[in-house]
Amino acid sequence: MGRLVGVSVSIALAVLASSAQAAVQISKKEYEEAKARAAAVYKSERARCDSLAGKAKDLCVVEARAHRMHSEAGAMAAYKNTRAARYEQQLRNGYADYLVSKQRCGGLGGNDKDVCLKQAKAALSEAIADANAERTAAGAQNSAQQEMRDARKDAR
Repeated sequence: MGRLVGVSVSIALAVLASSAQAAVQISKKEYEEAKARAAAVYKSERARCDSLAGKAKDLCVVEARAHRMHSEAGAMAAYKNTRAARYEQQLRNGYADYLVSKQRCGGLGGNDKDVCLKQAKAALSEAIADANAERTAAGAQNSAQQEMRDARKDAR
């Protein structure tokens, strides 16, 4: 019974988080500006990476790309302002984080590298599962709201 309550609380928090994200929508102009800012930040971060060498440079470049992926995904989700766009944002963010983690593992060797890669893959799987759970919770919320509307309509 306690586990059911925990799951219910988790779903409620996911729905609240998706509701909070849904409140922010940007115009096409703001979206284009956000993409341009992401590109400019990427270029500056990428230029900073040029002073590095070897694995440090590789990690810096991947971190810059991941930062750009996060920014662009957030802008797209805010512009489209749909659950599907927020789902896509979560997937892209999870994948960007995975790329960074995977690159960090590259500097390790042997068992440490294997463990690191497994943790990176587990984090990606968790991000995907979280995105799917939020999408499912949002769908359940839509169904419940529709049932409430139908019940109110029938009551009149």
